[in-house]
Amino acid sequence: MEVYSGDDDYLTHYYSDNQTLSSYEYFFTVKPLTSTTTDDSDALYKQEPTDMVYSDEGTKVIIRVQSSSVRIPVGTYKYDIQRKDNFGRISTILAGLYKVTNDITKRTS
Repeated sequence: MEVYSGDDDYLTHYYSDNQTLSSYEYFFTVKPLTSTTTDDSDALYKQEPTDMVYSDEGTKVIIRVQSSSVRIPVGTYKYDIQRKDNFGRISTILAGLYKVTNDITKRTS
């Protein structure tokens, strides 16, 4: 995944199981590539379920990463998206590299 420094971005996860969207809580975390911790103590950015934007369709979750809250320096990191069901079971649904790139132009109006 690549994002531009200072931009808002949206991550969309579609699912096809028989659960309803309200059956899950989603967590989004960005960490340094060198991180070896299994918790979020060294997270550069983390987004809790209360910060998520949910669709009305019931088949996808949209996570909004806001530029005002993301001050991650330009570079390459790792990220994951996890979901927790009503029984407390956690599963990683997406993980990979998170690249923050310099903006070419910054518009303010």
